[in-house]
Amino acid sequence: MLKHAICLGILFLLAACVPGQEPITIREPGGWIGAVAFSPDSRRLAIGASDGSVNLWDVARAEKAAVRQGHADAVVSLAFSPDGQLLVSASHDGSVILHHLRADPKANDGHRVPSGHRGAVLSVAFASDGRRLFTGGIDGTIRQWNTDTREQTKTLNDHSSWVNSLAIDGKGTWLASASSDNSVKVRSGKSLEVTHTFHVKEGEVRAVALAPDGRFVAAGIRYGLVRVWDLQRNKAVASIQAHIGETWAMAFTPDGKLLATGGGDWNKPGEVRLWDTGTWLERFRLKHTGEVLSMAISPDGRALAAGSWDRTVKVWDLSRLP
Repeated sequence: MLKHAICLGILFLLAACVPGQEPITIREPGGWIGAVAFSPDSRRLAIGASDGSVNLWDVARAEKAAVRQGHADAVVSLAFSPDGQLLVSASHDGSVILHHLRADPKANDGHRVPSGHRGAVLSVAFASDGRRLFTGGIDGTIRQWNTDTREQTKTLNDHSSWVNSLAIDGKGTWLASASSDNSVKVRSGKSLEVTHTFHVKEGEVRAVALAPDGRFVAAGIRYGLVRVWDLQRNKAVASIQAHIGETWAMAFTPDGKLLATGGGDWNKPGEVRLWDTGTWLERFRLKHTGEVLSMAISPDGRALAAGSWDRTVKVWDLSRLP
């Protein structure tokens, strides 16, 4: 009954969440939530947990479509292919798994690829063509893969520490990477040559996000800071003290009007804050029961999901915000 109630809650997400009302809450028994991702059609939500599992929720049918196994440690990054046929998961165990979704959604159909990374794989991102996959690891490298042949085609070695996060803009113009070497690098999405490098003095860069139109790159930095740069003008446009603890996650809304950041302190309730990209002032604050470690905004712009240290995922309906 509990699982059924949770499923029904997700089904009625878009109709039920209103201003001032509690968000839909999904409780995962598998541990803290290291990654969340929406499918391209916004109908499925993938959740990666610290026990190595990936739960795939079918929102339209009001059911948990699959539980994907295969990782021996925490899942910390997830990405759907642009056509929605593949879901990629990366783990602290150093593995990358391609989950094939075109067949029976309940089948545990996954193919482990040799990541090539030495140690944990921390981030994954699909190119807009869907045939290239990028992975970032604790070994400081970014690797490009062909998803058809499952072969590595390029290795980038210009970060000197962990690659914590990867992002690609909506047009595939840029690939951005965030690193514990206190830098953000932005590359051409085609040639992969570095076009911009931004250094921060405050500490490690935990997360990175690119605006859909490729104009802005935003960095979530240790100690709760957020920095934003204008790529057209090659200059900083915002410096924000966003959270008390770490800034672990960030994402732009599809229309580019808001930047969402998530963070907190591990033993205290966390939050998601949404910033106006015209003024860089706070527009909304969404309270979470635990430190926010992961976040995703649905491609249709209506739902925001945030995964937490306290084993919960909260989902808000952004269209109902005042």
